[in-house]
Amino acid sequence: MIWVEICISGCKKLCICAFYNPHEGNELSCTNFCKSLSNLRNCNSHVWVTGDFNLPGYDWKANCLKPDCHYPDLTSRYIEAMDDCSLTQIVKEPTRGDNTLHLFATNKPTLIEKINVIPGISDHDIVYVEGDINAILHKQQHRKIFLYKKADWDGLRSHMAAEATALLQQSSEDPTPTVNELWMRFKNKLQPAVDKFIPFKMSRSRNKLPYVDCKLRRLMRKRDKLHRKGDQRYKV
Repeated sequence: MIWVEICISGCKKLCICAFYNPHEGNELSCTNFCKSLSNLRNCNSHVWVTGDFNLPGYDWKANCLKPDCHYPDLTSRYIEAMDDCSLTQIVKEPTRGDNTLHLFATNKPTLIEKINVIPGISDHDIVYVEGDINAILHKQQHRKIFLYKKADWDGLRSHMAAEATALLQQSSEDPTPTVNELWMRFKNKLQPAVDKFIPFKMSRSRNKLPYVDCKLRRLMRKRDKLHRKGDQRYKV
């Protein structure tokens, strides 16, 4: 077993383990593997564990021991050791014959973009993996938030009544419009009217975090309001 620690500026550390188990019944290899992984339980780094584990008695698609598993206790110890470190084994296809012997486990499976089993230079296939070190955060787009309490409903009704009359006149001149054409005519009149008579504000990116709910937003607005009052009180 070999461990490599890779440090990249601006990223979490990446710990890579290359492991080889000479035989599924080798108890020493299992003990050393479990002992080594136990040091990762409080690790905050990205972890990749890969190699030839030689565990033909485990079905990785069904996540259970096969009925003909010759060493169920040792095989279960490998699985428990990876589970204790929150490692997810993501190779599901056979790598030698009908067995999945070459594994790739990580504590950040969502960062793995591609994993393929490709032909090797021997009777063992190759596991090809592509992954990211850091999660790609997509910036939330600003969106309109209409302030319906401040809307000019009377103005909107009058405006749309006049537009409805014009639409009816237009439809009478074109006796065979399709449903989609009628909808687009109405939509093209309604949307500008909404923008004109209903004020709006744009959403702010700081509220994009998943844990920022309505209750927390109210507290944040209360905080900002008190901060503004404090600035005005002590403003010279």
